[in-house]
Amino acid sequence: MDKSHNGYTRLGQIGEGTFCKTYLAVKEGVRFAMKIQRKSMYESTHSVYRQEMQKEINFFHPKKDPKNPFRKHPNLINYIESFTIRDPSTGFDRMCIILEYADGLTLQSKYKEKIPEQQALLWFYQACMGLSYLHKEGIGHRDVKPANILIVGSEISGGGIAKIADFGTTKQLEPMREHTIPVGTETYFSPERSTGVYNEKVDVWAMGIILFEMQTGGLRPLDKEQDSLIKQLPQYLSEEYKTLILSLLQKDPDNRPSIQEVLSMPIIKKTVAESQQKKKVEEQIKIKETDQKEEERVSEKGYRIISKLGSGSIAKVYLVEQLSTHKLYALKKQKNHHYFVLRYQATQQFQTEVEFLRKFQHPFIINCIESFRDESGISLVLENSNGDNLLTRTKDQPIPEKMALNWVAQICLALAKMHVERIAHRNLSLPNIIIKGEKVKVSDFQSTKKIYELENQTIYCGALRYFAPEKYTDEYDEKVDVWSTGVMLYEMLTGGQHPFSIDFKMKYPREYPKQLPILELRQMPSSISQPCQDLIKSMLQKDPELRPSVFQLLEVPIIFAKIKLIVVEQIYGEEIAMIIKRQLIQLKIAVPTD
Repeated sequence: MDKSHNGYTRLGQIGEGTFCKTYLAVKEGVRFAMKIQRKSMYESTHSVYRQEMQKEINFFHPKKDPKNPFRKHPNLINYIESFTIRDPSTGFDRMCIILEYADGLTLQSKYKEKIPEQQALLWFYQACMGLSYLHKEGIGHRDVKPANILIVGSEISGGGIAKIADFGTTKQLEPMREHTIPVGTETYFSPERSTGVYNEKVDVWAMGIILFEMQTGGLRPLDKEQDSLIKQLPQYLSEEYKTLILSLLQKDPDNRPSIQEVLSMPIIKKTVAESQQKKKVEEQIKIKETDQKEEERVSEKGYRIISKLGSGSIAKVYLVEQLSTHKLYALKKQKNHHYFVLRYQATQQFQTEVEFLRKFQHPFIINCIESFRDESGISLVLENSNGDNLLTRTKDQPIPEKMALNWVAQICLALAKMHVERIAHRNLSLPNIIIKGEKVKVSDFQSTKKIYELENQTIYCGALRYFAPEKYTDEYDEKVDVWSTGVMLYEMLTGGQHPFSIDFKMKYPREYPKQLPILELRQMPSSISQPCQDLIKSMLQKDPELRPSVFQLLEVPIIFAKIKLIVVEQIYGEEIAMIIKRQLIQLKIAVPTD
């Protein structure tokens, strides 16, 4: 069978179960776990295997919330994607699930060494946090065992992070409903499992067995009577630890605590507090070491870090000096995240931006000097704006209409360069429009996508306040950029006020899409001219069919007049005038004349 699937190269086998085998896979230098449905020559067996694989996929894709499809939690193993692989020897399509790679370590593998009480409690707490996420939705895992608790990032995060895995047995556990089909591993079954009537507290019992095993090298309690349990545990354990185990292994589920009650116990709170304090100290030491290494890496590429300009979720930005020319640039450097999914997403987004900037050069698109890669990730050397952007300009006071329209015309010309290639920016916002003298330049292209790739979009990107209404549906196109530009124009003219009356500091910002369809556009200040008001209203049409394209915006008289200044009066020089003139000809838009 071919070892390359959907861009993933399958390497050695790292595990197997009843219905699938798990392999280490690599894509673009990043490691993943690839679960492939077991091969079967018989259609009936093949169907059973496929159904069981589908159960795990269904867990990650709850149908009740199609706009938030992936279940995600820091203590659940992360799902990446799934697809089918045609097996030429059988003619069947086998299911394949791509998951976060957990360094090949399970909690069971840790039983070979003595686990300190503090570390055991921390892993226990992390696993319980993952289960708490499930239990709040009324879901029981039903196969909690050390082989299904993975330890992720042990090489970069001390003892590593415990994550629950294998969700093929998960189920919505309705109170007092009988579950006739036994699933899971019998060793970790609670007493009530034999009756068929149980709830999510079966997972609490299993965690009690695991907490016991972590202190006995994997030996399970021979006798689960309370008095006998204590005698089987090492004498050096604290009384709090022993008491915790006894509470988890209460045979009557009514006397057994819920996961939420476990997380509220003093021993757990104390463990978390001590861990956080230790982590804080370690991070302070690491920041100093990282900054020093960062400077060394940048120096090897011919640059010197002068200062830090800012930091986001996936990138840090530095002001740097090119050693050979003494010119100043902005260095946008990928953050080296500890967590696999964030690291992978950051790499993907940086690669998208590199590819875009390599292809698209325009007077009103930020210029990329070069890009390079080192052990910490990808870096972009960009022209320097001295930290000046539309957000900083609108903080204190409104921008004069004449200047705002100049800048919107430039933004529209940059977008037209993209949209003619059927590429949408998707993350336009005031801070992503940098200012260079009298010109603006569009930046941050990590979310750009081809329009045909925007079908059935399920993952949000960009700042919420700039989202067009259709961005909350399954499909949208490049007109989301027109909406975002309309929001920015309104903000520029009002000193940062949003065109719709809504509090973006609300506790539940996702309420915005529910409110947006019924929200009315604010009454515009009288200082805004009628033609400009009409322009804003057209750009903020909630129905994208009624909203103009960016090409139509270029022909709106008040925008076209600003383009005329660029082409005819050459306010930014002859070279830029010629570039824009050629662009207009390509777009079949009339070129301004005297």
